[in-house]
Amino acid sequence: MVSKSRALNALQHQSHLTEIYEFENERMDTLVDLALSCESAAYRWRDYEVLKKFVCRFVGKEATQPELRTSAHYEVVIAFIDWLLPESEASC
Repeated sequence: MVSKSRALNALQHQSHLTEIYEFENERMDTLVDLALSCESAAYRWRDYEVLKKFVCRFVGKEATQPELRTSAHYEVVIAFIDWLLPESEASC
């Protein structure tokens, strides 16, 4: 399982995640907290879908900040969600 400090550290090492955090630090903190609160791999897909809907509010084509309306920002935050969530039972 990923720790909060490791997750926040990861934000500093990927340029698109860094940009997202600069514009939407509170939402990214919330995203990390929500993802890390998902402890069961049994609900991974459901949690992934919920978090994906959450980030669509501030990253991707619907983003309020024009700088975050790129597919690159969307794709990197989706990959970040995948990394944060517990591994699926099939991969254990």
